[in-house]
Amino acid sequence: MDYINSQRVDRAAVLLATTDRSIAAVATAVGILDVNYFTKIFKKQLGTTPTQYRREKKAMLGH
Repeated sequence: MDYINSQRVDRAAVLLATTDRSIAAVATAVGILDVNYFTKIFKKQLGTTPTQYRREKKAMLGH
C-alpha cells in the first residue's frame, strides 16, 4: 500500500505544480477520495502539505 500511495503522491505533486485544480480534485484524480488522508500521506512523503507544496512550486516558477 505504501508503494501505491507513493505513486499517487508523485502524480499529485505534478498536478499541483502544473494545474489550478483544487486539492480535492487532485486527490480524486489520483484515486484518493478522502482529502484528509491525502494530505496526511502527501505530508508524510514530501514533508509539506499539498497547499504549501503548490505555493512553493508556483513561487519557484514565477507564477
